[in-house]
Amino acid sequence: VSKYMSTKLIAHLMGSGARISVTVFLLISAWFMVEMEYKAKRIVDIWLETVFYVVLLSIAGYCVSPNASLFTLLTSLLPISFWQLWYPSAYLTWVLFMPVLKSICEKLSDRRMLQFVILHIVFFVIQSSYLSLQDTRIVVIAWFNFIYFFVWFLKKNKYSPMKQDWWKKISARMLLVMGGMFYVILVLLVWVFQNYDISVAGINISFYGYKLMRLWVIDYKALPNLLISLLIFLGVEKIKPCYSKKVNTLAKSVFAIYCAHEVPLFKDFLWGNIIKLNNCKDMLAIRFFIYMLVVTIIFFVIVMLFDLLRSKYLHRLVMGTRGYGWMCRKIDKFMEEK
Repeated sequence: VSKYMSTKLIAHLMGSGARISVTVFLLISAWFMVEMEYKAKRIVDIWLETVFYVVLLSIAGYCVSPNASLFTLLTSLLPISFWQLWYPSAYLTWVLFMPVLKSICEKLSDRRMLQFVILHIVFFVIQSSYLSLQDTRIVVIAWFNFIYFFVWFLKKNKYSPMKQDWWKKISARMLLVMGGMFYVILVLLVWVFQNYDISVAGINISFYGYKLMRLWVIDYKALPNLLISLLIFLGVEKIKPCYSKKVNTLAKSVFAIYCAHEVPLFKDFLWGNIIKLNNCKDMLAIRFFIYMLVVTIIFFVIVMLFDLLRSKYLHRLVMGTRGYGWMCRKIDKFMEEK
């Protein structure tokens, strides 16, 4: 919490994007997965990467943090089962369900799929926009599955807006500008209601406005959050595709970067002792922005280089073992549609 209102605004603008990125990443994943052939190798690779970073950083966090929990350290050995990192845990469960979800989508008519998506939006998305649905495992997995159905509808259904003639007239720039504009407006409203006392007829508008706007920002299931994510995703999708080996190399490290800054036993030490986030409350807005930008770039580069070494040497070594091949074959055989 900064004593400078401008610094609070920059913090909101920079930090709130993390909640938007959840659904953006899901949309990207589902977009390719609806066409992709199912392979267990992808699941095993994500699981091994998650275990590697959670165990490694949990040990490091336990050694440097005097109040670290031994139970949390022990559960880091099974990070997916104990949901030490909620996103990889939900993502792996989601990927395991992909063949089943695909079979359901293929059997539904276009009309039924349209009805299915509309009902989910009404009873899941819209209700999440005014009721704070707790992110239990069931709710999170249900949301991931909905995104798969929603992307299937967008990409393959004749009722999809992307299949209509008017869709071709909408430019990528328009979608990206609208997504960015809605995001900035939403964050500004959070900041205004947080810092200004607005009352009408004795009703504290700021109190209720802040709770609602904050819900729309942080809950990726809420309609405004989904709308912003969708505009950004569709805007990028409309841009002429291009292949870049460097971009793909950077993209592969994003998952490692997420793991590195969210491991329970390590993240307090990272944010408090290494990044020293508490010192930022006395920074002016421009200094805070530059500081966080530099920290983000340095952190990204360090983790990216470390992950490249892990992928090049350790992961290739693991891929050559009998256990790796056996696990992949067993999962592929289990998921076969006979």
